[in-house]
Amino acid sequence: MYRCEYCEGTVQPLTLKREAFKHRDGFVILEDVTIGVCDTCGNRYYCADISSCGSCCCNWSETLSKN
Repeated sequence: MYRCEYCEGTVQPLTLKREAFKHRDGFVILEDVTIGVCDTCGNRYYCADISSCGSCCCNWSETLSKN
């Protein structure tokens, strides 16, 4: 747990069945993922592994759309 960068809340781990977030020109949908959520303002935090996975998925889909 750590402090939220936007308010005085605490970021708590939360495991979700499905989470979608905007990345570049589209959306990434993750299943069975643990993210951080502020218990006061609700801001969501994604670990570096999730962020890089989203980038990898987007690069892969861009490659497919070019072929």
